Amino acid sequence: MRKIILNLVVLLSIFSLPAVAQKVVATASIGVSFHYTPKGYDWIKGSYFDIQGIQHAGFVMIDYTSVSEKSKGTIEYKAEKHGDKTTIPVESVDKIILDTDTMVVSHSTLLSFPFLTEVIHKNVLLLYNMQEAKNFSMTGAKDTWYYGPDKEHLTLLDKKNFITAMPQIMADEPAVVQNILNKQYKYGDMIDLVTYYQTGREPWKDRDNAQ
Repeated sequence: MRKIILNLVVLLSIFSLPAVAQKVVATASIGVSFHYTPKGYDWIKGSYFDIQGIQHAGFVMIDYTSVSEKSKGTIEYKAEKHGDKTTIPVESVDKIILDTDTMVVSHSTLLSFPFLTEVIHKNVLLLYNMQEAKNFSMTGAKDTWYYGPDKEHLTLLDKKNFITAMPQIMADEPAVVQNILNKQYKYGDMIDLVTYYQTGREPWKDRDNAQ
């Protein structure tokens, strides 16, 4: 099955699940627009939750260029569109709401890029992380998927654990699980798989019918 490359779309990275009751955290998101908004781009209406759980509504911009070996990154926040901005270190941020996207901040030592987009939040939590290889430029981006009991305890999804992890993550959709087990969907098909899980539609069939 062919892999779709989507620009500015959330992708996933997955880690091993000890049990179905665990949540899965992945660094990717299917069908959710990824807001790549370095300084100089428009602000996005939304909110952020601080580590005390308090929601701050207004306008948010994630400064991806602030992530480096010396800094885990920052976000910019304004209560009003034309108000004063405040720079907030990610250490003070729990999660960010951008339009319909939910992004969490993980302090896991496995990550060099702390922003994860939430894809599945049920018994298993699935999130997406775009780890950018060089200077956090889009051309050097590496999409990864993670899962785990929460956003701080992650396991990387790869070709080896895909067949055991994904059926647990998507256990509430038996038809999807069956297609994973019969190897109709593989690790390289994550975008199609998440779309199938979320909508019941199999994108590869639509592409074949369009030809």
